Amino acid sequence: MRKLLILMLLLALTAAKSFDIESADVTVTVSPDGLVTMDEYMSVDFSGSFTYGYRDIPLGGMGITDIQVFVGGEAVDSSWDGYDGRIDFDMPAFNEKKEMLIHYSLTDALVCYDDVCDLNARVWGDQWDDDVEDFSSTVILPGAVTNVSLMHVIIHPDLASIKWDKDPSLDKVYMTASVPSNQWVEFRVVYPRDVMGEVAQARVVAGNGFEKIMNEEKAWETVGMLGGYAIILIFLLAVFLFLAIPLIVILYFAHLYRKYGVEPDTGYLREYEQEVPFGYSPAFIQPLENLRTHKPDSPAFTACVMWLALKGYLKMEAKEVKKKGWLSSGTKTDYYFHFTRKDTLKLPKHLQDILVFLREKGTDKGFSFDDLEEKAVSKALEFYDFFEDWKKQVKKEAEANKWFASNAGKKAFDKVIGLFVGTTVLGMISMFFLPFIVIPVLGLIPLGGMIFGGLGLWGLIWAAGLRLLLPNALPARTNEGMLHHQRWNALRNYLHDFSNMKDYPPAHVVLWEDYLVYGIALGVSIEVLDAMKVVFAHKRVKSSFFNGEMRMLATPAFATSLGAFNSGMGSGFTPRSSGGSGGWSSSGGFSGGGSFGGGGGFGGGGGGFG
Repeated sequence: MRKLLILMLLLALTAAKSFDIESADVTVTVSPDGLVTMDEYMSVDFSGSFTYGYRDIPLGGMGITDIQVFVGGEAVDSSWDGYDGRIDFDMPAFNEKKEMLIHYSLTDALVCYDDVCDLNARVWGDQWDDDVEDFSSTVILPGAVTNVSLMHVIIHPDLASIKWDKDPSLDKVYMTASVPSNQWVEFRVVYPRDVMGEVAQARVVAGNGFEKIMNEEKAWETVGMLGGYAIILIFLLAVFLFLAIPLIVILYFAHLYRKYGVEPDTGYLREYEQEVPFGYSPAFIQPLENLRTHKPDSPAFTACVMWLALKGYLKMEAKEVKKKGWLSSGTKTDYYFHFTRKDTLKLPKHLQDILVFLREKGTDKGFSFDDLEEKAVSKALEFYDFFEDWKKQVKKEAEANKWFASNAGKKAFDKVIGLFVGTTVLGMISMFFLPFIVIPVLGLIPLGGMIFGGLGLWGLIWAAGLRLLLPNALPARTNEGMLHHQRWNALRNYLHDFSNMKDYPPAHVVLWEDYLVYGIALGVSIEVLDAMKVVFAHKRVKSSFFNGEMRMLATPAFATSLGAFNSGMGSGFTPRSSGGSGGWSSSGGFSGGGSFGGGGGFGGGGGGFG
């Protein structure tokens, strides 16, 4: 037990580790030939067990040579990973403080013009998560500067803790600072070129550069000065738009509703319709209700099958069949449909399509409820593809009847949604990509992009939310379409009220058959069947489309079979989701990377230990 506790303690001590950079000093030495040598000293207090370290150096077209790493004054193994731009090195430490030096030289880091050379070094990167209270940096030039008018020192950013000075001999510039976590520091020294020799290791640019550099720095200074006011103005504007956008969206939606969404007044006031108001296909009832898509759903398909039987294109009969399944025994009632008439050319296209589909999935003679249910499962993709095409055809025919007004209101509001989508995308692009473009006038674009994109997303939430919550608000029906919709609703109300249906005796068999067919599309077939049980319970009345008596349709067996068929078709007409899994993951330690800012400089990055 004691050994186990010791082992657990050691594991805990190994797992819980951290480091604190107590001080850092970066010396930048410029050689007469333009080679820039970096010596980065750090004092690091380690808590826990460490074995390695790394230093990320974004080169950006520069070359790197002479890499050496010293820990406690002794050289350790190190290597350069050109792909990641990283120095890897051994860093053995366990609950102790270590002094370390990372040494390397850079080619093409110095830019030399005809009059001056420009050393723009990012001496500390923004990828360090630790504050560094004691930070210092020194730039050592190849020789003393004599023409002071061409010498200029700039330090970015303007931290309150930064102090800097020049050596009296004017061959060194040094600075000290307290650097917050994730804050870069740039040390830019512009000096006369005459202190250099042949600059074979520098990047040479023709023409004078001093005035150009000063103008560039002035531009950054202007951006910095205006930035504070701009941020305040942007913030106030953002707050105003945050409050105003919902109101603007709602008012515009209300305007479009008044202009395009208000239904016409038909003068129809009846609560009930005792007879089927129109003799067309039941597939059109749901498009009249669903103003968003103008499409039917699966009960409309079942209603159309029964309507085809009602009109003599199919003949239905009941048969006793054996129950299927290992645990099933005995018989049950299944319902067969036989093809009768073949003069289908006068039928609407969507009804012709149903008959063709039924012939394909059944036999030349007919089909049964059970057969179609089974095939809806085994050939689900074929059923789904057919149903999607069929809904489009019904929509096309319904819209050709001029039941629906123009979609101008919907299209106008969709443009608003598109505007907010575009605003969000542009904001995200400016926030994530434009910070890497080093142009002074773009200094505030990342902040503006974040606010711009956020407001776009805020507007999108309100606009899309209104469209989802009120899908039928903007599309409207014509006067004729509204009248059809009202009369079908009145029939639904009548069929839903069982007490009214008792008024029609069995002699009205055709009317009851209509009730059954259209009741399926109206969602009240159960109420119709319940009424038929009472009306036809003891009456021997022949059905016009069913090979038997009406009371055989008013049985639990038919209700169950009809419900199962409708459910099976709905399942077959629903898209199947494919299985599988996927995803992505990433891992990594404390890493660096470069970014531009304050004019841009070489170096930067960060590092870590593990």
